[in-house]
Amino acid sequence: DWSDVRRKQWSQSYITDGPRLCRLLSSCRNPGACLKNIQPANLRNLLRTSSSETALQLAQHILHECCHQGVAGAENPLYTAMWIKLVHDPKVSEVKHLLALVNSRDVVDEYDGTLTIQEQNVLDGMLWAREHAMDMRKTSCSPSSLRDDLLVQTLVFLSWSLSKIETEKAKQHLAKLWS
Repeated sequence: DWSDVRRKQWSQSYITDGPRLCRLLSSCRNPGACLKNIQPANLRNLLRTSSSETALQLAQHILHECCHQGVAGAENPLYTAMWIKLVHDPKVSEVKHLLALVNSRDVVDEYDGTLTIQEQNVLDGMLWAREHAMDMRKTSCSPSSLRDDLLVQTLVFLSWSLSKIETEKAKQHLAKLWS
């Protein structure tokens, strides 16, 4: 019972061993239930401080389970996981790979039907990163220029998608992406 573990242990102290948590998530029957009972700030901290390999494994679990999607601000582990994959995962080399990461469930907070759900999820993640991920720009991928290229491709793709929408909200998002 993961909620019991949360009440007795995880609410008292943070999980600090990322590799062991990844092994636990890989072997338990319901990793989503486990992740949902870990404090969002704890998950974000593990994503930020773990080795690239561990952070990528944890990010994959978080994205697959779409957990803690409604967490506001810097503590959002879902958007942190998306950013970790964008910055560190050599398998994520095109915008379509980034779109596929957030395709497993409808994770958007405010979906207005003008973008696909995947586009809206990536847009939300990029807008989150604009505010909260500037200190997480260093990449473990080589050459690092490929990550810069992917970021620019993503911004161009989202800009193109937003430019087809003639709403004030779309214009505001477009301005935020490039500022």
